[in-house]
Amino acid sequence: MSLYIKLFEPGKIGQLEIKNRIIMPAMGNHWTTDGFVTQRHLDYYAERAKGGVGLVTTEGCSVQYPAGKGWQQMSADDDKFLPGLSKLAAIIKQNGARAAIQIHHAGAASPARYLGGLTPVGPSAVHRPNYDQSSALSLTEIDQIRDCFIAAAVRGWKAGFDAVEIHGAHHYLLAQFHSPAWNLRSDDYGVSIINRARLTMGIIKGIKNRLPEFPVICRFNGCEYGAEEYFKTPGLTLQDAIEIAKMAEVSGADAVHISAFGWGKEGLKLAPAHPGELVPLAEAVKKVVLIPVITVGRITPDVGEQVLRDGKADFVSVGRGLLADPYFARKVQENKLEEITPCISCWECLGQPRNNICTVNARNGFEGVYPYPITRAAKTKKVFVIGGGPGGMEAARVAAQRGHDVILFEKNSLLGGKLLVADKPVEKKNLGFLLPFMVRQLEKAGVKVILSTTATPDSIIKAKPDAVVIAIGARSVILDIKGLNASNSIDAIDLLAGEMHVGEKVLIIGGELVGCEVADLLSEQPGKDITLLRRGKEFMTETRVGGVRYALLNRLHERGVKFYPGVTYKYATEKGLSIINKDGKEQFLSADIIILAAGSESDKTLVAELKGKIPEIFVIGDAREPRQILPAIHEGFQAAYAL
Repeated sequence: MSLYIKLFEPGKIGQLEIKNRIIMPAMGNHWTTDGFVTQRHLDYYAERAKGGVGLVTTEGCSVQYPAGKGWQQMSADDDKFLPGLSKLAAIIKQNGARAAIQIHHAGAASPARYLGGLTPVGPSAVHRPNYDQSSALSLTEIDQIRDCFIAAAVRGWKAGFDAVEIHGAHHYLLAQFHSPAWNLRSDDYGVSIINRARLTMGIIKGIKNRLPEFPVICRFNGCEYGAEEYFKTPGLTLQDAIEIAKMAEVSGADAVHISAFGWGKEGLKLAPAHPGELVPLAEAVKKVVLIPVITVGRITPDVGEQVLRDGKADFVSVGRGLLADPYFARKVQENKLEEITPCISCWECLGQPRNNICTVNARNGFEGVYPYPITRAAKTKKVFVIGGGPGGMEAARVAAQRGHDVILFEKNSLLGGKLLVADKPVEKKNLGFLLPFMVRQLEKAGVKVILSTTATPDSIIKAKPDAVVIAIGARSVILDIKGLNASNSIDAIDLLAGEMHVGEKVLIIGGELVGCEVADLLSEQPGKDITLLRRGKEFMTETRVGGVRYALLNRLHERGVKFYPGVTYKYATEKGLSIINKDGKEQFLSADIIILAAGSESDKTLVAELKGKIPEIFVIGDAREPRQILPAIHEGFQAAYAL
């Protein structure tokens, strides 16, 4: 019997009975260029339905092509899409969940590159930072969009979906109408919250007039964060959201789904790192409506159970948790919490190019290629994995599950590689859940682990393995700066692994993620004078997730960290570092310590010495090319499947 009683109580949205209180929310996938449902979609959604959630919601389906297109998304704006949508609804229900179609218009958030020369449309003609210039919709065009939403909902019903969700959240069209940061109109669709929500209410009423029994869920922001700082104008408030919820109920909505959005340093409110961070928004709405309220935002099993027990919401949405582990709900119900692959809040699923990629789950989006449970190999092989970082551990785990005889060698006394220090930066605490999970999985899979042992080319060749996976990581780049070895310097990784005691004046050489994260960590300590230096013109250029980059750099600026781009290094001493600054002037920067975060380079020696002497060799992760954790885990998984 599950310890999570409330999570697995049946619930209802309108007349729709749902087997439990866990919902998969809509998440964009970028898997179609023409709007049609693909086999990849079918496999992906079927897996989440099979995993035990009560209701699966599709990604936002465009209601108006191309004007409303926000990404490479599915579409519901024409009857030609009905066969694919019907297959999708059917496969979700065949695998045990109810199916909801989300309908969507991106409005002014449509990237112009998707619109075939059209200008993005919105409530007003505005040009916001990092958005294209938009044009204001006429009253006739607003009516047309309302009718497009209604028609899309009817198609969803015809396709066999159990419910429709109207996407009025985040930064898309309906949310733009709701928000004073976007909506500058002075007519019947502007100024007051009643007017700003008029289009949304017209859509709800129109759907219920056509399909009285078809459950309608309205998703909208409970608050907009950072608009005043980023746009220099206020955004949607919680009081606005409360009024929207009350109007939605009166208009006929069967449930409301309370999300949030943010810009600038608040740009990751869409996917918060802290469990239950957005629950207070849903709780406030719950007090003023009688229809079910859905909450979202890093809902863990404990948080979800408590939210339902306390009556703060009626259903909980688990999004990124289902990217990391499609079987989240089933494992919670079976009290197998230690078996749940943890979401580490890396935000790679929100990175560019967007494709819902997941760091910890290489199967995400490839469920049809890599079936679950993992299939056994046709022939058992003797496999050596050299290196116990995240890539090596994943390769060893999957290879063992495929039936191979696997030995993992790690030169250090602990498994983990860079995972041992990766959770030290302020915003990466959730990474700390990954290492113990991976170690448990190695034990469960029966991998033999040999620690404190360097596997040499001779020892490997002598043992005659059928395959070797090289996952030895990378070594720090040694900078050619005169006097650096004699200066008071330390490698960033070594610093993170230690006690982090440094003097007041700190110079950090390297402006990508590691250097900036070290600066972030040190800047929390009072009295630190920190300077970041790099040869390039900008900082954190390799970071895929714009929100992460903006938030971190903004935090460093606020804490007084100094930035020196475009420098040339001359020489180092125990007292500091001499540089040529971006203006071409020589400058001496005094320092108590110089921290080296100038990147890493792969060591190809082992690969070269084994080549031609081992039947199969796979090089993964930083051993192939220094990058983040995601490619290491994915390449480890793929190597194991290729064995």
